[in-house]
Amino acid sequence: MQILSNFDDLDQFEQGSAVSIGNFDGVHLGHQKILTFLVNKASKKNLLSLVLTFSPHP
Repeated sequence: MQILSNFDDLDQFEQGSAVSIGNFDGVHLGHQKILTFLVNKASKKNLLSLVLTFSPHP
């Protein structure tokens, strides 16, 4: 896992990506389902799976 704090840091990745955006404040069952879906879809299309979250909580 990599944690990026600036959109300019995304330039290091050459391949496309699948992104989930939200406030992932914990890994409860709902978040687990979303992240599993994201990883599966990205994997099938040979994409990176990325999560965009917010700090501090809005």
